[in-house]
Amino acid sequence: FEPSHALALALCPQDVKQVKVIDSQSPEMSAYLHGDTLPHEGNGWHLIVADTFPIGWGKASGGMMKNHYPKGLRKP
Repeated sequence: FEPSHALALALCPQDVKQVKVIDSQSPEMSAYLHGDTLPHEGNGWHLIVADTFPIGWGKASGGMMKNHYPKGLRKP
């Protein structure tokens, strides 16, 4: 199962078991929107939340979270 981007936008953070909250003004947010991986402990799918708004998915494994933000929306 791979959750879709549309599902992420339709959910509320309290509807999901695993959430990673990122400050919208942080360098980590810029890295996520660029398509980079993020350091993160834990495993499995996480809803990425900017302040209180869901923006996409990440899949954590081995201390890193792989970005699943759609390629067409990524910032160069």
